[in-house]
Amino acid sequence: MELEQNVTDAVFAAAQSATWVDTNLGPMAHVTVDGTQYTVDIHRSGRHLAAVTYVMEWGNVTAVQGAHASPEQHRALARAATTALGCWVRR
Repeated sequence: MELEQNVTDAVFAAAQSATWVDTNLGPMAHVTVDGTQYTVDIHRSGRHLAAVTYVMEWGNVTAVQGAHASPEQHRALARAATTALGCWVRR
């Protein structure tokens, strides 16, 4: 599944104020935009930009491709995750 740029931008904007959890792969947040739940991940290695990885609609989970944050969006998300988790997230 591919997301349109306006949807991706809305998801990243919502993720900046989301509740972040620390997973073994890196920080993750679930956000809801227009009634649809999205998963945003920041890879622990710091080698990849934040990305929307999954969409959950009507009980179905679908993998998302190509929905990566811009460097500016990534920095804002890393800052939000760092603040929420109390630990350093690579930017």
